Amino acid sequence: MKLYRNKGSVVDSSGVMNASAFSIARTPHMFNILSNSLYSDKIAAVLREIGCNAVDAHIMAGKPELPIEVKLPTKLDPSFYIKDWGPGLDHEEVTKLYTTYGWSNKQNSDEVTGAFGLGSKSPFAYTLQNANGADGFTVEAAKNGIKRIYTCYLNEEGVPSVAQLYEGPSEDDWPNGLKVTFPVQTADIEVFHDKAAEVYSWFAVKPRVLGLNPYREKLVRDGLTFAYKGPNFKLFPDVGVSAVIRSFSTGAAVVMGGVRYPLRLNKVYDRIPAEAELVCWANPHFFVPTGEVSVTPSREELEYTPATISAIKSSIQAVYVHIRDSLKETALLTKTGSLWQQCQA
Repeated sequence: MKLYRNKGSVVDSSGVMNASAFSIARTPHMFNILSNSLYSDKIAAVLREIGCNAVDAHIMAGKPELPIEVKLPTKLDPSFYIKDWGPGLDHEEVTKLYTTYGWSNKQNSDEVTGAFGLGSKSPFAYTLQNANGADGFTVEAAKNGIKRIYTCYLNEEGVPSVAQLYEGPSEDDWPNGLKVTFPVQTADIEVFHDKAAEVYSWFAVKPRVLGLNPYREKLVRDGLTFAYKGPNFKLFPDVGVSAVIRSFSTGAAVVMGGVRYPLRLNKVYDRIPAEAELVCWANPHFFVPTGEVSVTPSREELEYTPATISAIKSSIQAVYVHIRDSLKETALLTKTGSLWQQCQA
């Protein structure tokens, strides 16, 4: 996804004796902020970030309709993984690019969701909380028929590190791709299932999710039910789903690139106009092209830049006009046409 860049201000350089750029310290504290503190919902973050990266990999490999694979934990097998059949990574790409904070090859394209260079490190947000002391995750990278296995962990200084464990031929049905694996605590197993149902219900190409019960599986397959659907928006989501999937939110939102972002009207308007209140009373979900709005690095919220605010206002106004015009044409329909049409005759 193309990133919004603040052009900043130009400072008159006359009289300046010397200048230097800011930098970021490679300290455990900074890595903790970028890997852990960045996310308020750590389980959803892993499901979303690694899932989106896998979908992006399929797009980049020219097979966007191929589902990714997600294996959810169970009491008998608490392991979790997300697997894709994308371009894969070689050793240099894993050790120098995949593990570099802020690096991404997606910042100039709106065909993919990623861009911040942080999502691949999101498993640390969950594994660092593990009471059993397992603070890392495993990455299997296959490329051109060669598979390598790495462990990502915190070293003695508390800095994220990567170590290679294996190299050999990859499976015949998996010559290229990436697989991210880690164990899940027993107390979190049901939460993983609930949040997986919510996160993946918004994906355009539904993942192959292993281990879901029939209700959650249907939710992923069919998505949230809405009472009214229009061009690029849906109204009145089924609030009953919240009672079954505890993490599901049905308030107003923007959906972009298969990710649902809550909509905060107080961030859009200083004084909310009547038409916006009317539209948002129906808990609208606006479906916008990738890059239409900006998001925070955690991808948990929208970033309310001027361009994002303008896009949201336009979306709300478009829904208001659509509803108004639809009511004019169809409300109180009689054999001789609607009352609106009769009045215009």
